Amino acid sequence: MESIPLIRAAAAYDLVRFLQGCAMDPAPIFASTGLDIEKTNDPYATFDLERFTELLERAAEATGDQAVGLKLASLHDLSSWGAYGYLVLNAPTVGACLRCMAEFLEPWQMGTYVKCIRDADVIGIEYSIRHPTIRRREQDAEYSVSIPRRLVSKLTRNSADPIEVTFEHQQISDDATYRRYLGLKPIFGARVNSIWFDRDLENVPNPNADVKLFKIISEHLKDLSQKLPKDTDLLAVIETQVRDLMAVRTPTIGDVSSLLRLDPRTLQRRLKDRGTCFSDILDRVRHQEALRYLEQTRMEVKEISYLLGFNDASAFIKSFRRWTGETPSTFRSKIS
Repeated sequence: MESIPLIRAAAAYDLVRFLQGCAMDPAPIFASTGLDIEKTNDPYATFDLERFTELLERAAEATGDQAVGLKLASLHDLSSWGAYGYLVLNAPTVGACLRCMAEFLEPWQMGTYVKCIRDADVIGIEYSIRHPTIRRREQDAEYSVSIPRRLVSKLTRNSADPIEVTFEHQQISDDATYRRYLGLKPIFGARVNSIWFDRDLENVPNPNADVKLFKIISEHLKDLSQKLPKDTDLLAVIETQVRDLMAVRTPTIGDVSSLLRLDPRTLQRRLKDRGTCFSDILDRVRHQEALRYLEQTRMEVKEISYLLGFNDASAFIKSFRRWTGETPSTFRSKIS
């Protein structure tokens, strides 16, 4: 069994802007953790979560500023997170925004506990990286908890501060800095990172919500969440990576091995030990996705072949006949 928590590379987009604003070249800091800075512009690319948290810590050390996580959140642009960001930004109410932030984070960041909690008086988010190997995570905690604060502040036009913030770690910035970016002094040494707001904010409308777009993206992300591996099996993780990459290009073993921090030959050997190979996994994912598109959408065969990375429709039809013994059109006609 393998444990490989990942995060969307777009999460580091704000850090690039922040370091540039400090008149620093961000590339060497990214390189020092083995991360490719160019991937921050790709909403489907991923980073190793441990390297991402280390990246934030090294940025704090390079700038001599322990408030990097807090300041990054003040620059945060959720739209850079692709579908997840647009879902949150188009949720109809403040409460719906917070619930979506928690409910749909998993496809964008693994190895993490996050939950939106409501009771009679408060609504809030709990957040904690639970992966045992990730120890340096203070900056990530302050960055992640500050993002909901920025979102709620934006939706309420700066009229609502949190009523409580907690961090697992001990204090790393002065009281004035926390009050500036969070509106209060947090509680430190808590069991979990969290941020809490008055429950009255839950039904405050989002003035910029696109309800139709919200429903479409919500269904897409629910479908994606159902495909996520519920354990740390290597094959399940690879299938998830292949499915995600397929949205932008035909994935290769080099793409996936890079995401998993493995030499391609090492990955090939591990797959062989499990009785399979990368081309078999790619073929299996294509088969699964082809069935889904034919059953759940009205897309033409030519469009589906493009989404699955085939050079033309005839190559897709040939593969589909190998999988099922019939053409895509025949298969679709039987289920209509």
